[in-house]
Amino acid sequence: MNSFFKALVKKPILLLLAVNILIGFFIFRDYGLSWDEPLFYDYGDALGYAYSPHEWFSGHFDLENSYGPSGDDHKTRGPAYLFLAREPVYLLETFGLDEASAWHLINFLFFQLGVYFLYRLVLFGVDFFRFRDGR
Repeated sequence: MNSFFKALVKKPILLLLAVNILIGFFIFRDYGLSWDEPLFYDYGDALGYAYSPHEWFSGHFDLENSYGPSGDDHKTRGPAYLFLAREPVYLLETFGLDEASAWHLINFLFFQLGVYFLYRLVLFGVDFFRFRDGR
């Protein structure tokens, strides 16, 4: 058996994620759009204003402009994920994807990354307790 298949047998999460991502590439354009999703994406677009030193020191900086058109809805939501994910979304838009589909694909891929890290965390916990118990 070649080394690729041996790796899949030792780490079945890789096979699960590969199949899941392959299926996801075929269906991400079919995801629905919630009523507040466009407002959330506008909030992601407005973050560039909030984190621009040029805007801070311009003398006209207004924090309310950094929330986009739905400031009351999104003031309490942290911008870190949107700030990280918006650049890959912009890249996908240059390849012809519409904004919603690009966000859906990036959200899906970040979810897959989270599944992998959760798997690794569980393995770490299992190994830790197995070592601690002397097994």
